[in-house]
Amino acid sequence: MTGQPVGSPQNADPWRAPVVRSRPGTVWFVMIWSVFSGLLEALLAAAIYVAVIRDDQVHEGSVPLGLWVYFVLLVVAAVLNIVLGVFIFRGARWAWTTAVALVSLTLVLDVAAIVVYHGAAGLISVVRDLVALRVLLSRNVRDWCNPARTVRGPDGRQWHPGTAR
Repeated sequence: MTGQPVGSPQNADPWRAPVVRSRPGTVWFVMIWSVFSGLLEALLAAAIYVAVIRDDQVHEGSVPLGLWVYFVLLVVAAVLNIVLGVFIFRGARWAWTTAVALVSLTLVLDVAAIVVYHGAAGLISVVRDLVALRVLLSRNVRDWCNPARTVRGPDGRQWHPGTAR
């Protein structure tokens, strides 16, 4: 039996070669941004519980329903931000899709709040959401969470479908 072994470089298909990907810096930024935002929301939820909800329970006996809803939404948002940040860091497509949908929804709600309340106080939230959406939709983060879109040519260089080579 002569010839090259099956796994030799001469017989290797460059299109099926394992791709070693390095994590882009923007993915690190998304993870740090998400975890930081989640921790800030958890801190805000704890402050609201201690300063307002617990105080109302001790002194007045009843807490408005809207305050409870806001508190629960803050806790859910805090956990969701941290979970999405970690899974985007790991390259999960569902986490990226969920994060884009949630940031888009938050952006629409922020703009609606500015229009309804005629105030510019929500502009900081709009800018924050636009930056988050821009980073989430960047090519590095998008391709990190959707590796099927990234193609390697026969020369080993990376290119993206739909773009000129």
